[in-house]
Amino acid sequence: MIIKLPENVYKHIAAGEVINYPASCVKELIENSIDAGADRIYVKIKEGGKKRIRVTDNGAGILYDEVPLAVDRYTTSKIKDTDDLLKIKTFGFRGEALHSIATVSRLTIRTNPGGSETGYEFYFEEGILKEKKPCAHQKGTTVIVEDLFYKFPARRKFLSGKETEERRIIEIFVQMAIANPSVSFILEDEKERIYDLPAKNNLKERIIDIFGNETFENFMELRGDLRNFSYYLFISRKENLSPNPGIRFIFVNQRSVNEPRLNYMLNNIYATKERYPDYILFLFVSPSEIDVNVHPQKSEVKFSGSLKLYYRLKEDVLSKIKEKTLSPLFEFKIKDLKDEIKKFVKEETRQLEFGEISKEEEKVKVDFRNIYQMEKRYIILILKEGIIIIDQHTAHEKVLYEKLKGRKFSSQNLLFPLVFNLDSKSMRTLSKFKEHLEILGFKIGILGRNTISIDRMPSIFKSFKKENFAGILKELEVEKARIDMENVLKTVACKSAVKSGDTLSDEEMLTLVGELFSLEDPLFCPHGRPVIYEMSVDDIDRKFGR
Repeated sequence: MIIKLPENVYKHIAAGEVINYPASCVKELIENSIDAGADRIYVKIKEGGKKRIRVTDNGAGILYDEVPLAVDRYTTSKIKDTDDLLKIKTFGFRGEALHSIATVSRLTIRTNPGGSETGYEFYFEEGILKEKKPCAHQKGTTVIVEDLFYKFPARRKFLSGKETEERRIIEIFVQMAIANPSVSFILEDEKERIYDLPAKNNLKERIIDIFGNETFENFMELRGDLRNFSYYLFISRKENLSPNPGIRFIFVNQRSVNEPRLNYMLNNIYATKERYPDYILFLFVSPSEIDVNVHPQKSEVKFSGSLKLYYRLKEDVLSKIKEKTLSPLFEFKIKDLKDEIKKFVKEETRQLEFGEISKEEEKVKVDFRNIYQMEKRYIILILKEGIIIIDQHTAHEKVLYEKLKGRKFSSQNLLFPLVFNLDSKSMRTLSKFKEHLEILGFKIGILGRNTISIDRMPSIFKSFKKENFAGILKELEVEKARIDMENVLKTVACKSAVKSGDTLSDEEMLTLVGELFSLEDPLFCPHGRPVIYEMSVDDIDRKFGR
C-alpha cells in the first residue's frame, strides 16, 4: 500500500541529504557567511563537531523578523525564479542548509544586522522556534549547532570518532580558505587553535600560509583563457611527483567540487602510472554552462557538452606544461649542451654504444675537469650555467628504454650459450613473456622442465649474467597481470642499466650524458623517477644569501 510520508519523516530524509557529517554543517555555514559579505570567519568545534559547532562572522547579519523565515524550508535571498537557477553566483542558494541543520540539531542563531549594539538570539529545536531574546552581539551572525542528530540515535551512531570528524572539518575548512584568500579564517577545537589564517592579497600567499613555501615552490603556475571558460592552475613540476595522493583541490566558480573526470585528467597529465602531481585548479565557467544542483550538497557539477571542457582544458594545460618543463638551467638548447660535452670528448668516442669498449686507436685525451662521479651513484656535470646532478641508474635506464622502444640496437650471439635452471614460478612467467623478450633480441631455448638456454641477447647489455635474466623474470612476476610490451620494455631497461655502486670511467659518463641529452625528454625514467637534479648559479647564490 502506498502512503504519503508524514511531514516529520520526509523532513528528516531531506535534511540527511544535505547534512550527513559535522563537516557538512561547517561547509554550509561558512558558505552562508561568505555570501553575507564576511571577511572574518571564526569556527570553533567540540568533539569533532558532534557536540558543538560555532561559526561567527562579521557579515551583513539577518534582519530580526527574517530569522525564523531563514530557518524555514525553501526560503532564500539568492534566487527568485527558475531563470535564476541558470545564473547562480552565490554558494547558499538552495534555501535548505539552515532548515536541514535545525531539523537534526539544537540550533542557536545570534545576529545583528547593524545600526545597534544589541542583537537578538533565536533558539530552535527540530526547526521550531523555541525562544527569542535580546543579546550582546557585534554586527554579523553567530550560528551554534549542538548535539547533531541528538534525536536520531541510528544516524548518530554512524558518525565516526572525534579525530575522523575533526579531520573532515579541517578538509572543508582548508577548501574554503583556499577559495577565499581575502577572508580571514580561524579554526579552533576545545584544546587548541588549529588554523589562524589572516586575509591575503592573492591565492599564492594563501597557499604558502597553509602548505608552506617549500610546497609552493614545487608548483608550476598556469593560466588559460579559453572560449567560454578560463582556468588558474597550480600543479607539481614533473620532478616533484609523489607516489601517494597529496594536495588535490578543484574549484568551479570558487566552489569546491568532486569532479572525477577532472581528477583523472590531472592525476594522469604526465602519463606516469607510478607517480602523481599535487594540484589546485580553479575553473571559471559561465553559470549558464554548468549545473551545480545535481547533488544535494552541491559537491558535484555537470558541464554543458557544448563546452568540450575536458579535451580543451587538457590540451591547453599540456601545452603550457611543455613550455615550462625545462627549468632556467635547461632553457639553453640541447645543441648548446652537446657543444659543451664536445669540449671534453671527441664525437666518435661519444657515439659509442654505452658499455662498448672503444678500440685502442679510437681512444682520445679527455679533459675531465668538469665531470665527476659521486659515491658511484651520481654523475656531476659542471657547466657555466650551474651544476647538473644525474642519477646514473635512472639515466641509463631511460637511454636503454628509448633504444629498446625504437629498436635502436642489434642482437648478438653468445660465444658460449648461458644454460641455467629456473624455479617453476619463473618458468611460468617466461612462458607468458617469451615472445615479447625474443622481439627484443633474446633467443631463448627450453632444454628441459626447468632448464633454459640464452643463445643470443640485445647488444645494449654492458655485461650479461644469468642473474640479469632471472632478475627480469622476477620483476615481471610482480607485474604479472600486465602482459604487454611496455611492461617488458621498462623491466629489461631497468635490469640492463648500470646500478648504483658501479664505477664508470670518464668516457662512459660523458657518453651517457651525451646520449641522455639527445632524448626528447631526458628528465624522467620510464617509471617516473627523476633522472636529473639541477642548481643554477642563481640558486647557489640564494643558498649563500648573495
